[in-house]
Amino acid sequence: MTNTSTAAEKAAETARKLLERSMADRIDAVRDVAEAAAAATDAERAAAAAQDRHQKAWDAAIKAGWNERDLRATGARAPGAPVSRKKTRRSASAPAESAAPDTTESASDALAGAAQPAPPSDVDATAMWTAPAGDAGSPALATGVGF
Repeated sequence: MTNTSTAAEKAAETARKLLERSMADRIDAVRDVAEAAAAATDAERAAAAAQDRHQKAWDAAIKAGWNERDLRATGARAPGAPVSRKKTRRSASAPAESAAPDTTESASDALAGAAQPAPPSDVDATAMWTAPAGDAGSPALATGVGF
């Protein structure tokens, strides 16, 4: 073989390897698309079944004597209503335990006539109000914060 034919064979071999690699990459891409499409189809079917179950349960509650307003007041979302996104942003440096407790009355508490939660046991709320007004030992005067 001459140098020319050896160079041509090497070029052809390199081209064949590149085409095979390209073909394998393309086949892998199609496989990934098919797997993702199958997963999406499964999820869509599951979502449709869950929505159907939600609608049937809502209708059964209405037949049982509930009205839509009262059902929503319990925290139940009406079928087809948008899902609310709760914001749960917390400071990265603040631990979860230090978050202030939620003292707002929930809809279910309002329906049941439940009382507000008690203040945390580690807070002595009476200490702020027991000192006479203008007393130098008053927490409001000691901290410079007016209440």
